[in-house]
Amino acid sequence: MSTLDRLRGRSPQKSPPKSPTSSPLVRPPDPTITSTLPFLRTIYSTPGTHNTASFLRTVFTEYLRLQHDITHSSPERDDRDDDDDDGRDRITLQKMKDMIALTKMIRGIPGHEKVKFHVVEYDLQNDTVTKFWMVLIPLYRLSDDTTSSQRPTLDLGNLHLLNPTSSSTGPGLAADLLPTPEYERMLLVLVSHIVRILGSDCCPVVMRPVLTDRLRGYLEPLTRMGKWDSIEFPAAVEGQSCRPRFRLLGLSDREVRRRGWVREGEFGWSHVQEQQQQIVQTDEKKGSEKS
Repeated sequence: MSTLDRLRGRSPQKSPPKSPTSSPLVRPPDPTITSTLPFLRTIYSTPGTHNTASFLRTVFTEYLRLQHDITHSSPERDDRDDDDDDGRDRITLQKMKDMIALTKMIRGIPGHEKVKFHVVEYDLQNDTVTKFWMVLIPLYRLSDDTTSSQRPTLDLGNLHLLNPTSSSTGPGLAADLLPTPEYERMLLVLVSHIVRILGSDCCPVVMRPVLTDRLRGYLEPLTRMGKWDSIEFPAAVEGQSCRPRFRLLGLSDREVRRRGWVREGEFGWSHVQEQQQQIVQTDEKKGSEKS
């Protein structure tokens, strides 16, 4: 605009405002963040350092940090190593999304009655993926009344397989589509994630009868019934293969130390057999002395 136009009081023509969606810096809200923010006060005020609330606090804080790093990273990167790092960060972000959603489901946060979860089995020797299942985890309800105060119960007996595999056509019930060894192998990996979330908390679980020794051996010590806090998993009875069985998972740090275990290993546990056997002998000795 010329100086004469300014003296005559003519204002410059302003360009119309740009749409917010046209800016590369503006992204749609993250559903994981928006669905968690309303419950932050409850999450952060829950006491304890080894329970579902503390796990959610830790993972959600790390999720915010990683999401911020990815969002503010430079979009123009030619270095291949940087692209690989970005891909790994996004895979880590997806894992955190799954764990956050499953934790909110276990705690009974509204809107998480069903959760999509990526179950990934790794070969720890060469750090490669050997199996991958994408499942939908539903809640089990004792009645049709959705307003009842029933504690959230994971329905692991009716997992829906969302991705077809080499041995299934999917989608559908994982127990029907997968061979029993593969199905219970997938359950073992999934339950290991649940135990990692729980810490010293417990969670009601509905399962089909366990058939493989490996899954039975992993689950029995983590239940809260019977001798040694465990209950035997019976084989399927004809006509009752879909009968639900409740399990409570979770062990306190004190109980873990009493058993001589540490929270590590392929699926979160490393058993020290000598100490475990010593505890059994001590319990048997005390029982004989009382009798």
